[in-house]
Parts: sequence; C-alpha cells; structure tokens
Amino acid sequence: ISIIRKKTKKWVNIPLMDNMVSLIKKYKSNHRNEIFPFRTNQCCNRDLKIIAAKCGIDKEITFHMSRHSFATNLITGNINPMLVSQLLGHTNMTQTMIYVNAGTNVIRKQLQGVELFK
Repeated sequence: ISIIRKKTKKWVNIPLMDNMVSLIKKYKSNHRNEIFPFRTNQCCNRDLKIIAAKCGIDKEITFHMSRHSFATNLITGNINPMLVSQLLGHTNMTQTMIYVNAGTNVIRKQLQGVELFK
C-alpha cells in the first residue's frame, strides 16, 4: 500500500503479507478506489470504547495505543528499529524510540540470544 501521510506529507510504502492481500481482494469494491472506508480518530476511539466495554475491559483504549503496540510487537519480534520508524512514518529515530518499550520480556528475549548468558 502506498499512501501520503497527512502529517508529514511524505509517501510511505507498506508491504502486505499474503493473508492481508487475500482480505483486501475479498472486501475491495470494484466501483471505489478505497479498500476500507475512511474513519476519523474520533470515530475509531468511540468504537473502541464500546468494544472495550463489551469485552469487560475497564481501561481507556485509543487508536493511538495501537501504534505503540504495533511498534512494541515489531521490536519484540526482532524487527530493525529503522524499519519500524519507516512504517510509523517518523522523520527521526527519537520519535520511534518513544514507542519502543524495552520491558522485561523484550530484554529477556534479547539476552537469551547472547552466548554469554547461556
């Protein structure tokens, strides 16, 4: 997927896995160029609040939190932080490092790969 980011006005290319391409083909309408309808942040957050309540989650959940989870999951999966930065559309690594949560599990996973700690 190639898009122009609204905030930075820069192009970003997002590679898609095969299962994502299958979903897009399934739901793409022939009479529209868009695959999914545009949703504002406000609409997404309102829907997330309803979903959280139905799931018994007693915590505020926002769409912006998904960026943090996305970045943290990629870093935990040993994806290069430079690639994470590109996917998030950041202009410098300082912005990306805010999203990288070096929690105990991430540190433990990284240390397991070091011969010194085996």
